Amino acid sequence: MMDGTVKKVKVKEWSRDDQANNIRVTTPDGTSYYSGSENIMLINEKNEATTQKSAKSSESAKNY
Repeated sequence: MMDGTVKKVKVKEWSRDDQANNIRVTTPDGTSYYSGSENIMLINEKNEATTQKSAKSSESAKNY
């Protein structure tokens, strides 16, 4: 946020501005945030377990 605080929100949708380095994030309640991409971090928490499983599989393949 402008005052330096960090806000974690659920994301309904997001889009990137092709003409500038900006991202618009819309929450499930309809609130929109628009800022430079350097100020926004998008994290997919639902796939975290899949990513960890994938990393373990890759590690096992290296040891084979």
